[in-house]
Amino acid sequence: ELRIALARLSDRKLVLIDTAGMGPRDQKLAAQFAELQAARRPIRTWLVLSATTQAVDQEDILRRFAPAHAEACVLSKLDEATRIGGALSTVIRHGLTINYLCDGQRVPEDIRLARADQLVLRAMQLARQCPADIHDGTLALQFGNLHAGA
Repeated sequence: ELRIALARLSDRKLVLIDTAGMGPRDQKLAAQFAELQAARRPIRTWLVLSATTQAVDQEDILRRFAPAHAEACVLSKLDEATRIGGALSTVIRHGLTINYLCDGQRVPEDIRLARADQLVLRAMQLARQCPADIHDGTLALQFGNLHAGA
């Protein structure tokens, strides 16, 4: 079915294929990747990463999707995120390009091309709206050994 659908859409510049209902821990994911590779069409893999997902969970998602060889991502749920620094750090650490942003649930109306300047501005605005509540104890745990060698 996938090959037939891709043949019908061969005149399109961009075709997005969703692994609908499959989470990063789904055992059927490897089969889905194999099916996409067998489609005999040039397929570039992009991940959709939620801006609301914690950075540690995004790291796990990227590790589990590594067999798909993602080259870029779509950053979704920006309208629901109170912070996006963790998502941005994860994407940068894995060398992914953010191609599109999604600010709502209406597709394609809420998807737009990503622009670095707007993304940085959004991160700064969110940080001002919801400043981090950093406790001295947390800082001591994170950076307590820095002065030991000084």
